[in-house]
Amino acid sequence: MVVEVENFFGVYMLYCTNPKFKGRIYVGYTVDPERRIGQHNGGRRKGGALRTSGRGPWHVACAPPPPLSHAAVGLINAPTTPHKIPTVATEPERKGGGGVVDSTIAQYIHEHLKDMVLIVHGFPSDIAALRFEWAWQHPQRSRRLTHVARKHRSENSLQLHLRVLWHMVRVPPWCRLPLTLRWLRPEYREDFPVGMEPPLHMPVAFGPVRAKARPCGGSRTQQQQGEVAVQSMNPSQATGAARCMLCHQRIQQEDERMSCFHPGCRMEAHITCLARDFLKTDPTQLLPVEGQCPGCKNAVLWGDLVRYKNGCYGDLEEIILSSQVSDNHNQTLSSH
Repeated sequence: MVVEVENFFGVYMLYCTNPKFKGRIYVGYTVDPERRIGQHNGGRRKGGALRTSGRGPWHVACAPPPPLSHAAVGLINAPTTPHKIPTVATEPERKGGGGVVDSTIAQYIHEHLKDMVLIVHGFPSDIAALRFEWAWQHPQRSRRLTHVARKHRSENSLQLHLRVLWHMVRVPPWCRLPLTLRWLRPEYREDFPVGMEPPLHMPVAFGPVRAKARPCGGSRTQQQQGEVAVQSMNPSQATGAARCMLCHQRIQQEDERMSCFHPGCRMEAHITCLARDFLKTDPTQLLPVEGQCPGCKNAVLWGDLVRYKNGCYGDLEEIILSSQVSDNHNQTLSSH
């Protein structure tokens, strides 16, 4: 099943399986993985990167291909470009009958020579994602990754990039972002080394992902959410005179308001007040990771609250589930 994510900012890793360039890695940024794959397939003329142009094609994740003929297998090792894909004539064409092209072979070559292996998404903005992309591409030039050793002799490019990634998600500022590490091609998956696991608030997911456009202001989704929100408000909140649950001062601007996404919870607070409350146990930090909602007392991830504030309602059930998992984890820790 394809997972749809709103407000998508992602950094992906491509792995080349083309025999001519096998093992090469490309790291890039995208707001739409499916569209970006099309650009890589189309080469520079379609907006693809210089390093991937003519070395493709590229694809995200697809079902296993149908069995190929001997002729097709021979073509897999032939040099290809995104603009001229070799094909093999089928039996009717050899006999001069139909001029039919073996589309199965062309499709296989066009889709199975390179893989989008992994994508990291959940960045709060394009700037945050682009900075992550640059550091992943240039670990030796990033001041955050000076502790990461250079490539080992026994290490291939894929292993190097994964090792750099394991370090990146464990150091500031990335270790505090609500990121998701998603394997698009599970056959390339490698287990995290002991002591290098990602933070507990970063899930590791599997399967393809699709960027989902956020609803417009007049969409049915937002209207429904707005109706639910108004019904759950008390009279002072419905008239725009909401007060912060923490400092009890009026919330003057909508941009200052943070609310909880759990059904029935009426918590509203200033962003700064709620952030300060979440950071009570870690006052040296600036960005919260998680905390307890002062209204419903559920454990919530800060990143989920921000996504909800930005209008990302599509995966609300997943957000609530992730908060419940976090809450159960906290209860387990407190019981020991």
